Amino acid sequence: MNRNIRILYAFSLCLGLSAAAFAPVQVAGATTIDLGGIRLRLPQVDLRRTNRTQGTRTDSTYAQPRWYVAVQDGRRFATNNQGLWIGYDERGEMVMQIELTNPATAAVNSPVAVQFDVNGRYFDTIQGVLATDRLAIVHSADAERVLGRLMSGTRVLINVAGNRIETHLKGSSDAIDATRREAALQRRAVVEGKVTPQTGLAQPEVINFFLPGVGQKGTLEVRFDIVEAKGLVLYLNFSAITGHGDPAYSMPFSVNEAKRTVALLGKAVEWTEVARNNRVGLFSKRIGFVDDVNGGPVPLPVDEEDGTKPVEPQKSADAGLGTIGSGSLSIPEKSKAPIAAPQDFKAVNFNSYEDGTTSVQIEQSVRGFSRRFNLTLEEAQELSTSLESTIEYATFRLENRETNPEVKDELFR
Repeated sequence: MNRNIRILYAFSLCLGLSAAAFAPVQVAGATTIDLGGIRLRLPQVDLRRTNRTQGTRTDSTYAQPRWYVAVQDGRRFATNNQGLWIGYDERGEMVMQIELTNPATAAVNSPVAVQFDVNGRYFDTIQGVLATDRLAIVHSADAERVLGRLMSGTRVLINVAGNRIETHLKGSSDAIDATRREAALQRRAVVEGKVTPQTGLAQPEVINFFLPGVGQKGTLEVRFDIVEAKGLVLYLNFSAITGHGDPAYSMPFSVNEAKRTVALLGKAVEWTEVARNNRVGLFSKRIGFVDDVNGGPVPLPVDEEDGTKPVEPQKSADAGLGTIGSGSLSIPEKSKAPIAAPQDFKAVNFNSYEDGTTSVQIEQSVRGFSRRFNLTLEEAQELSTSLESTIEYATFRLENRETNPEVKDELFR
């Protein structure tokens, strides 16, 4: 056994993988690789380069769009399509996949040093492995050592196998956080046995909803489309429940409405803690409206340069049903006359029960007639993740940011 093979065995053991050597990578037509018994999904990449002139010198450099969540065959990757893809394996362990512009001279499946410089300063050198001559992988705990810095930094430079991959990190915090949440769902699916043996991948996550007094559950999917005079529209598609009279229902959301929904679903987590700590028991309250007419300002994103959030005046989001600013369950002052809810609205409501559990309710009212759909807190969090990922994915793809003007110009000669 030569020295490289011995190193490879040690590297596999330190990752908690199989003691066997890395299996040969099937590159042609493959979407997964086998890394010591752990299967990884390979992103389908399409590098776009531009030429930037600096004085008399022309450098071939990556165009650098904002980081987003790429959805490929049901698996999510955090990336800005500039050589670094952050995903997870079949067990839900985080994986960094680094594209190499110049082929590595070392043998495939051999260990490789990966150096990370963040914000112009050396951070760490971590051991990876060459999955192919153009792909290096950093896995599990080694990947986690770097992710925090990638989420908080502004630029990263990676040196590996004679390649330099340099890109900005704008948007990386949200994209990596969304991918981490998907990895957590994958780990839960493994623990619960929801893994397809043929592919090693978890079954697609299904978001369930329930109706009070109805034993069966329905399913909820997030979809999107382009609508004339409206632009990008997202849909919450609620299935019909077998044996129940209500038909299937599709609830449309503008992008701003979807962002308000994500914010209010996050507020439900805070309210759950308040309800449990204070033993509130049976209680219901509207968290806020999300429709464009009644919903108020759209939540502002955190500024990624200094980590602060711009302050914007807030108005009550539930028109006399209480405020959402402090996380409390305050009741409107008795001296103020209650304001009737509008007839047309979309809202997120909060329910607390006698046993201490809570749920979130998505409601739409049209001319005073409402459809309401309840989700457990866990399902509500999955809905929030799905909405955020769909916004990122749809916005990036539909605006065609991956094709730069120079590439488009070349199409018309």
